Amino acid sequence: MAGDLILGIDLGTTACKALVVDTRGQVLATGTAGYPTYVPHAGWAEQDPEEVWHGLAQAVHQALHAEGVDALRVAALSLSSAMHGLLPLDTRGRPLTRCWIWADRRSQPQALRLRREQDAHALYLRTGCPVQPLFWPARLLWLQEHRPDLTLLTRRYVTVKDYVLQRLTGRYVMDVSNASAIGLLDTQSLTWDEGLLTIVQVDAAQLPELVLPVAVLGTLNRRWADAWGLPPLVQVVAGGTDGGLANLGVGAVAAGQVATSIGTSGAVRALTTQPLFDAQERTWCYVLSRGTWFVGGAISNGGVVYQWLRDQLCAAEVEQAGQAGRDFKQLFDAWADEVPPGAEGLLFLPFLLGERSPGWRANARGMLFGLSMHHTAKHIVRAAVEGVAFRLFSVLQVLEELVGNVREVRATGGLAYSDVWMRILADVYGQPISVPAVRESSALGAAFLALRALGHLYAWEDVQPLVAIERTQQPDLTNHELYLRLFDLFRALYEDALPHYDQLEGLHS
Repeated sequence: MAGDLILGIDLGTTACKALVVDTRGQVLATGTAGYPTYVPHAGWAEQDPEEVWHGLAQAVHQALHAEGVDALRVAALSLSSAMHGLLPLDTRGRPLTRCWIWADRRSQPQALRLRREQDAHALYLRTGCPVQPLFWPARLLWLQEHRPDLTLLTRRYVTVKDYVLQRLTGRYVMDVSNASAIGLLDTQSLTWDEGLLTIVQVDAAQLPELVLPVAVLGTLNRRWADAWGLPPLVQVVAGGTDGGLANLGVGAVAAGQVATSIGTSGAVRALTTQPLFDAQERTWCYVLSRGTWFVGGAISNGGVVYQWLRDQLCAAEVEQAGQAGRDFKQLFDAWADEVPPGAEGLLFLPFLLGERSPGWRANARGMLFGLSMHHTAKHIVRAAVEGVAFRLFSVLQVLEELVGNVREVRATGGLAYSDVWMRILADVYGQPISVPAVRESSALGAAFLALRALGHLYAWEDVQPLVAIERTQQPDLTNHELYLRLFDLFRALYEDALPHYDQLEGLHS
């Protein structure tokens, strides 16, 4: 039967994932392709939009040419993307810089100045975005102050997803879900906030047209339809953010359900029918689509801690494991599993990329506390996993204050399929964690969005029967009691260190 397949695409932080789904939500094929992140200066984090595009093309080609997939049956495609990216384009639509990704912290001084000079809490209540360096207001001010030559040449400011959509459809649009995550959108009216645009000296004409995530933008550019072997009338659905679509992809859409993402970074999110704001600004509130928001918090350091351990502390051991055909994540998981809960008195505050929720300290730095002669690299790995779990737990606690008691946690992200990570996370949370069978949750959420746009789904709850749970990790409540005591110490160490982060930064500025 023609036209009964959907292509879901996720432009993630480290790679593009694509999958082909039928109208029952069954995944028929997947594809993935990575792209690098560039760090030309401390605190910067950029990606080349052309490399992202080529990653998308490779992932789509893999998925569409997998065994058993008939590309001519694809009816529509939809995109998910990582949030907060900024890409200035010239009058011909050419990138003037690489795309700044969420991990870029260069605009911290501008964010601090905005907080001093503006009513930052009022801005948060309007946009759902705390005034922080990863959101566009601070980033646009940085460009004006440090690269005024580029601002004069800039015709449009877009995300990398907008850039990709223009190549796919010929239209410059930004879905309101991604727009709500850049700090310039009024989260209730779903229009650009004119007061903020005045503050950052940007005209609305320099921003893409706003559309709903379920909007059908038209048919796919014939060039790409022919190149990928797709039929000529494939519909392109605008799509949304990887965070909100991950909730869809794991089926965490009802009251009392939350999604915990643990990949390069991490997050805890819940869907709501109204915008919810925290008096202390410990969380953000973004739009999924009209009438639905998702509230939560993100941490900057998840699996990236493993990458740091691989590159900086355990390179020789990782190389030996690789020669034996063993992935470094498998090696580290095995090491962590050999060490008892609590890492025999070692705590790792995993702030290698600063921190976001719930403390929002871009200049936070990592710390090993309790280190002694008997500790080994294995203890550090265990403490690193526990430290990430503690940070996610701190977000979960704040989220429960806003949305009420959580009755079910569903995990997503690459590390959700690590037995060790899920066991530690369940023990820290003190409740079961369900792991869906499909790993590419944001890409699957994008496909679900397309199914709704085409009329196959009528409410977000309709995705729940389509999501199969692979397994559920039960907590060890004895370990949970130990982790609660360690968490109190972990949190006290972080709070005690807060004033010293500024001092340390001042010594090296």
